[in-house]
Amino acid sequence: MSGYDSGSLEEQIYAIKERIRELEDKIAEVKTEALEYHQRRRELRDELQRIKERVAELKAEKISLLEAARQLRGEVRRLREELLNAVFEVRSKRGEIKGTLKRIDVEKIRKRLDEIDLYLAAHRVRREEERRLFEEASRLEAMLNEYERALRINEELLKMYPEIEAKKKALDEKRAALEELNNRLSAITSEMNSLNARFDMLKAELEEVQQKYAQVKNVWDRYEAEVILLASRVFDLRRALRAEREEYLKRRISAIKEKKKREALEKLSRGEKVDFEELKLLVDDDEVFEIFKQVSGGT
Repeated sequence: MSGYDSGSLEEQIYAIKERIRELEDKIAEVKTEALEYHQRRRELRDELQRIKERVAELKAEKISLLEAARQLRGEVRRLREELLNAVFEVRSKRGEIKGTLKRIDVEKIRKRLDEIDLYLAAHRVRREEERRLFEEASRLEAMLNEYERALRINEELLKMYPEIEAKKKALDEKRAALEELNNRLSAITSEMNSLNARFDMLKAELEEVQQKYAQVKNVWDRYEAEVILLASRVFDLRRALRAEREEYLKRRISAIKEKKKREALEKLSRGEKVDFEELKLLVDDDEVFEIFKQVSGGT
């Protein structure tokens, strides 16, 4: 009987296990790469979410500031119109009394009117002279009225100047506030543009990372699927190897028993004694047992 040779199955198992080790090394490599992509993808998603939240905050602030700026512009227009109207009124009133207060000598006019009154009271005057004096007095009265009107206007002007200054101050404050709002709106727009540009850049990177992750994950899955198939193949080969070894052992044991049986029968045929183990082998085999009985009977 030829010896048992399990080389073919063992070589196959060894070759498959080597392939599995190669695949496990590759899996470790692609797993590391995949985890790096996974980590980067998570970082990108977190940053994109932060950008979205920041842009939402800026949009809300921008809407609020735009409304505040709209109201401020309305107040600036109102104050500017009020100031312009006040300035025009002052200029108009100043035009009305321009030089009046300086031009008219009130004391001199009153003195002259007193003189006329005394003269008319103390003298009999002719009609023409009386008419001339009345006309002069009327002119002087008109000049006094003009002067008094100029005084009233001047008093009004004196009251208007502080009001104008207050309006100018309020207008300057509103303009400064509006400029501050516009500066903040410009800063918000600039930041939003920068964030949107970065968002687009990170989104493009995220798509690229996701694509690379999917590719690496496919390779990883393919390697693992192959490992599972190869492991299953190793299991089948080991089972076949075990069955082959068991079959070989059965045949080997059977051959040894047959040899011992023949030797025991030869001993019996020569009239020699057999030991217990040899006797048991002969008894367990029915055909051999019949021969044993014949040999024992003949003896």
